[in-house]
Amino acid sequence: MRTALHCYFGRINLHGLDGIPEKGPLMFLPNHQNALLDALLIAVNCRRKPYFLTRSDVFSNRLFRSLFSFFHMLPVYRIRDGRHTLSRNEAIFQKCAELLCQGEAVVIFPEANHHLDRRVRPLSKGFTRILFQAVELCNGQEIFLLPVGVNYLRAAQFPDLTSLYYGRAFPLLPLYDARDPRNSVFRIRNEVSQQLQTLTTHVPEDKKYEQFIAYLISRGIDFQDPEKANQAIAGFTENMVDFPDEMVKKRRTGILRLIFYLFNFPLVIPWFWIKNRLVPEPEFNSTFRFAYALMIYPLVYLICFFLISSLWGYAQALTLIALHFGVNQVYIKVVREN
Repeated sequence: MRTALHCYFGRINLHGLDGIPEKGPLMFLPNHQNALLDALLIAVNCRRKPYFLTRSDVFSNRLFRSLFSFFHMLPVYRIRDGRHTLSRNEAIFQKCAELLCQGEAVVIFPEANHHLDRRVRPLSKGFTRILFQAVELCNGQEIFLLPVGVNYLRAAQFPDLTSLYYGRAFPLLPLYDARDPRNSVFRIRNEVSQQLQTLTTHVPEDKKYEQFIAYLISRGIDFQDPEKANQAIAGFTENMVDFPDEMVKKRRTGILRLIFYLFNFPLVIPWFWIKNRLVPEPEFNSTFRFAYALMIYPLVYLICFFLISSLWGYAQALTLIALHFGVNQVYIKVVREN
């Protein structure tokens, strides 16, 4: 999976890995923009083998249910799944608390939803419920919380690049007061939110989002560097609203994209059908695209290997497949910067 992700993304930058506790109860708390890819990126790049809370509707298929369980994914139920399903969360939250007490790592998206906007949304209190249950079970064992900033150049598009910023792990118990759970929730959410707002690009809720994003793009701000992006946001003033059109950097060229589509014809045709018919939200574009490529390309390359090798030999088959794969990788690695 790590190899597949590095092939899919033009670049994956990792920051703060040395600050991740290697053992003991740990809860990763990332921002959430890009559906399942957020979880996969953390899973293969966090030096732990964490468990994940995942929206329950992806568990409806029995085959996928077994696969997700193998990857340490647990279902979490939402109101849109039916109010009668919410009671099932109690068992899931209890399971997460038990895992923490066993010294495992758990990944929970505290925003409780995903969105492509570059901002940290208000945090839910669901993850604090799990923490409070864990405190009662762990008999005084310290639990650490670690905010994670997941940053994309263009989360719903392709090719893309990403960076993960692991924040400062902090202990739960100094912020927890069993006699005052309400303020305990406030203190924990505030600490997590403040860190997330420095680990990813954060356009405040009271600001005009589109103006800020156009301003950042016009200045050539690298969204992989949240510190510089947030400094630019802090320096924004109203007289910066109007930008010359030539200042807006074009990130993809139509000619290269057309060549890529022709080079991968007809494999791109089923993808367009999937995107238009099956992808439920823009936030799932990259997840479905990655899953499609992960399943289809190895199979197609295998079929091509047997067909070409039967006609011209193994060396020629390997050469042509390697050439096709290499050209695609050049496109992914180069166009990401354009």
